[in-house]
Amino acid sequence: MSPTRILVVDDSPTIVETLIRVLQPQGYEVHKALNGKEALVKARMLIPDIILLDIVMPDMSGYKVCQRLKANPDTAKIGVIMLSAKGQLDGPQIKGQSLADGLNDRERAYKAGADDFLHKSVSPENLMKSIKNLLWLGGNNS
Repeated sequence: MSPTRILVVDDSPTIVETLIRVLQPQGYEVHKALNGKEALVKARMLIPDIILLDIVMPDMSGYKVCQRLKANPDTAKIGVIMLSAKGQLDGPQIKGQSLADGLNDRERAYKAGADDFLHKSVSPENLMKSIKNLLWLGGNNS
């Protein structure tokens, strides 16, 4: 059986590399895309099991990417976990962000077709739990 394939999509190379350093030691086959258009191309080419998808990107929002993935029969079954710097509902609030902003992002992510929504400051342990839960629930393409 081949390893679980994960596509990490974020316009910040630092965040992408951080996620890769967390995921690869766990045995995942990790690929990256630095924008929405690249994510759509790689998703069709690789058919990953899971996509970790940033919401705020310059060329195309994560919401739009997720909608396009879910609308395409070839990529519709890929599990999508949306990541945002917003949406942290407990703990300190981000300057200039209200609690309603976080709720709105979470709701928009699910409406766009996301399978899960995590704050970018998620612990590696909770990220792994989310990935494993999504795979267990059948949110992947296998």
